[in-house]
Amino acid sequence: MKRKTKMEFNYIVEEKSGFRVISLNGNLLDREMASEMLTTVDELIAKGQNHLIIDLKELDHINSNGLNVLITILTKARNAGGDSIITNIPEKVNKLFIITKLNTVFTVTDSRKAAFEEFSNLSH
Repeated sequence: MKRKTKMEFNYIVEEKSGFRVISLNGNLLDREMASEMLTTVDELIAKGQNHLIIDLKELDHINSNGLNVLITILTKARNAGGDSIITNIPEKVNKLFIITKLNTVFTVTDSRKAAFEEFSNLSH
């Protein structure tokens, strides 16, 4: 049996409509892969930017360790008085969200626009 090498994980942080959007790309398979992203999240929250949209459109694979990273981001945002919204979940990743019931823990939207609207509704 061939062993696969660790697959790549990347992220991009953008400011859109006054919110921070964190777009994940590749394979989120362990906390070490996401350590830089978690440091970035800590920096954003320290600056008062605690409303985060996590865009999974380009995420190929995630496992329980990767889900734990998302839970960590959610917890950090909520502890700072904000929230995290997950958007654009690929079908195979969504199945994992449903199985683990994380779709009931996170606010989940189908698009960035819907996520922006969700945050706008929370602030009114």
